[in-house]
This record gives sequence, C-alpha cells and structure tokens, in this order.
Amino acid sequence: SIFLCAEGLPRLFDKAVLMSGPFGMPAWSMEAASKKADILSAEIGCSLDDTAAWKKVPVADLLKGQLAVLKDHLAQKDSDTFLPLPFMPVIDGTLLKSSPGDALESGKGKWCPLVIGTTREEYAAFWFDKPELEGFATKVLSERFEAAFPGMGAQQVEAFRLRRPSNSDLA
Repeated sequence: SIFLCAEGLPRLFDKAVLMSGPFGMPAWSMEAASKKADILSAEIGCSLDDTAAWKKVPVADLLKGQLAVLKDHLAQKDSDTFLPLPFMPVIDGTLLKSSPGDALESGKGKWCPLVIGTTREEYAAFWFDKPELEGFATKVLSERFEAAFPGMGAQQVEAFRLRRPSNSDLA
C-alpha cells in the first residue's frame, strides 16, 4: 500500500494486490518509529546514520535485532502497538504524509488497479498469548450465522467447520 500512495516514488508496477500485512492499521509516528530504530540499532551495534555498516550486517543479526524490537513492542500497551508487528509504515511527512489507508481512501492510489485480499487464518498469528481472544472468532461467526439463519446458527457454524480441511476452532 505504501508504494501506491507514497509521494515522489516512480510507478514501478501497473497493477497491485494488497494481501494481509498492516493495511488498515495505523501508521506509526516518527517518535514511535525512532524508538524502534534505537532498539534495533543498540541490539545490532550500528549507528543509525552509518549506512555502510548497516549494509554489512548479517541476516542473523538483523533477525536478532527484530526480535528485540518485537519483545519491546509486545511489552507496550499503547495504540501504536495494537498488533504484534515489530515494524509498520511511518508517517514521516515526506514520503508518507498520512496513513496508507487514509491516502488510498482519498484517491492517492487510483492510478493503479487494485485487489485486496486476506488469508483464511488472517488473524490467527495475532492470537498468540491472548487468552481473552480464544473462541472470539467462533463467537462472532455464531452470532452472524444466527442472525442470518434464525434458530439454525449453531448448525450452520458446525456445517461450515466440518467443511474446513483442519476442522479447527478458528472461524
């Protein structure tokens, strides 16, 4: 979504598919992004402005740094950390002047045909270590099926679940 709505970038494609990722989630402020960058920099041991050093960092070290950012991220309880994603788009005022969702809604990406998709288990990765969400999808699905099929919602959910390859509890 960023390449559709960022300012000053060449058009590198003529069609796009937005699949999963942070689309629709709030972009980070420069302040929030700077904190993440400082954590990554400290973990890896590179100055943020040393581009040459960053180009030489082994992938294993980058992954270790990403884990440090994620651990800090999960410890936070503010609006910038709703989902356990260690990195997000950043509103920097130059390349990205607003959240990608807002920019696309205002027409910034209208030059490119766009398909938006999700995966079958779109939210499952974010349920990790969140017992308050256990059964949430099934509850919501049950309520929607009951509204659509009064008196038969539970039967419809069970029929739906049995058609899934894994017969999992996730709706």
